[in-house]
Amino acid sequence: MSVTHADRRNATSAEKIWSIEDGVLTAQEGERVVHRVPLDRVTQVRLALEMAGKEVQVVCRVSVPGEGEAVFGSQSWAGVGQWNNRAQSFRALLGELHTALMPRRDEIRFLEGQSLAFRWIMTAFGAVMAVIGAAIAVFLLAFEENTAGFFAVAPAVTGGWIAWLFRPRAPKPYDPATYAKVPS
Repeated sequence: MSVTHADRRNATSAEKIWSIEDGVLTAQEGERVVHRVPLDRVTQVRLALEMAGKEVQVVCRVSVPGEGEAVFGSQSWAGVGQWNNRAQSFRALLGELHTALMPRRDEIRFLEGQSLAFRWIMTAFGAVMAVIGAAIAVFLLAFEENTAGFFAVAPAVTGGWIAWLFRPRAPKPYDPATYAKVPS
C-alpha cells in the first residue's frame, strides 16, 4: 500500500486523499478519483512556503504540460483560521514522489520558492504602496505643512520593503535527492 496524505486547500475545496501507485500521483475525494498525474509526464516540481492562517506551510506543485498542476500542502484547512498540521504524511508523500521521479531527475525542473508571476505581483503591490505613501507624506509635509504626513512614512517604508522582499529573481533549483527516500 502506498503512502497517503489527506489535504484540503481551502474552504471551497473538498478534502483530497493523495497517493502514488503504479507511477501515477492520484487524488481522491471519497471513492472518486479527481486528479491523476502520470509521473512519466511531470516536467516541474515546485516547493514553496505559503500562509496557513497564522502559520506557514510547505506546498508542493507538480506540473504536467497541458494539464495544469497537482497541489498539496503540509497543512490542511479545518475551518476559519484553523489548519491541521499534516507534516508527517506530507513528508512521507513528498519522499515517495521524489523517489519515483529520481530516474528522470535531469528531465524535470525541481524548484523552490514562489513563482515569478507571484513575485512580480507582490513587487508591483509593494512599489505602488511605497509611491502612494511617499506621495501622501510629501504632500502633507511639504505643501500642507501638516505633521500628519509622518504617518504616511510607515506605509511608504513598508511598501518599499515588500517590493524588495519579493523582487523578481531566477527560480532556485534544489536537489531532489534531498527529499527522496533512502533505500533501507
